[in-house]
Amino acid sequence: MASLGMLSAALLLGLFLPSSMANNVLFGGDRLNTGESLREGNFKFTMMSDDCTLVLNDNDQTVWSSPTNGLGNNCFAHLQTNGNLVIRNDKDQVVWSSNTAGEEGNYILVLQNDGSVVIFGRSIWSIPPGSNTATSKGAVIVKRGRSDESTNILYGGHKLRTDESLKEGDYTFVMQSDCNLVLYANNNNQVMWSSQTNDLGSRCFARMQTDGNLVIFDGINFNKIWDSNTRGPEGKYILVLQRDGHVVIYGSPILTIPNDEPTNRKIAMVTKK
Repeated sequence: MASLGMLSAALLLGLFLPSSMANNVLFGGDRLNTGESLREGNFKFTMMSDDCTLVLNDNDQTVWSSPTNGLGNNCFAHLQTNGNLVIRNDKDQVVWSSNTAGEEGNYILVLQNDGSVVIFGRSIWSIPPGSNTATSKGAVIVKRGRSDESTNILYGGHKLRTDESLKEGDYTFVMQSDCNLVLYANNNNQVMWSSQTNDLGSRCFARMQTDGNLVIFDGINFNKIWDSNTRGPEGKYILVLQRDGHVVIYGSPILTIPNDEPTNRKIAMVTKK
């Protein structure tokens, strides 16, 4: 009976989580199958099971839907590795596209806490591996004295204050009280990466700049202590702690639903009264 219960739970989980297993993001190469959803607060982005429509809901109100009603069965939404979001039917025909195809790379679709669905451009920074800025050597584990709201995203213009953290699965990305920014695995038992900025400031905070640069500042005199060296044009960048344990900065949006989509195609806007 226990094994049957575990199997039932696994099947139910599969109905509500996309193949990437993250609640609010879809990575390049992943897809939303029929009946699956991304969720963030009161918002839900769902590949409907009955009419091949991709729908964005705020509670019970539909604020956007794809113009694909009745165009197939067992449809799925696929974020391609070129940044294009497409809907395919059971005959593997593309029945809708976001028209955002670009160069191959690491793209991400995020259902944000403001209810927008955004595809962010290719990644510009990732740890670990492949970082030339720091390693886990010399990191000091600092016990945190507060419990933070669990989130996996740091938006451009936002910051992690002392003792605040991003969390995803077994991974934690924390701005420690010793001014060190550290990525932990296995419930803080293993240091994966650190900024190696121990004791270089007081009340330090990490800020995701709107130019794509991640910066650690001293909280007393606001001097810059460390940065990711990823400064670019002003835009809406995003830092994500992913389920695979990587911390990734993605480039500016190439698509936003429902606010400022490309104007070269028709989109069905549906509002329940």
